[in-house]
Amino acid sequence: MLAVPRIPVTAGGGLTSTLRVGQAHSASDATSPVRADPTPSFASDPVVALLAALERGGDVFMVYAGASGISERVITPLEVDEARVRAYCHLRGDERSFWLSSIHAATEVG
Repeated sequence: MLAVPRIPVTAGGGLTSTLRVGQAHSASDATSPVRADPTPSFASDPVVALLAALERGGDVFMVYAGASGISERVITPLEVDEARVRAYCHLRGDERSFWLSSIHAATEVG
């Protein structure tokens, strides 16, 4: 199963970011062991991640604010229009539609 990052949610419903900005590496870093940064790189606009995954046939990890609260999901986009994305939801194991305006963050995975 795909490991997805956990994103802290504040009591007021807003997201708090634990993301780090990438740092430049110098030549002296060449002797340091290479470590993969597990922090996801969220697109500034979730639609960008959705369209890229749709084009490649990939998956998207997203933070979604639905009727039952905020959830984290992995989806496979099938169709994106101006208001929503139709996708296979791995959490529910079924096809679902998600309002684009309710997607707080998204990044391609895999």
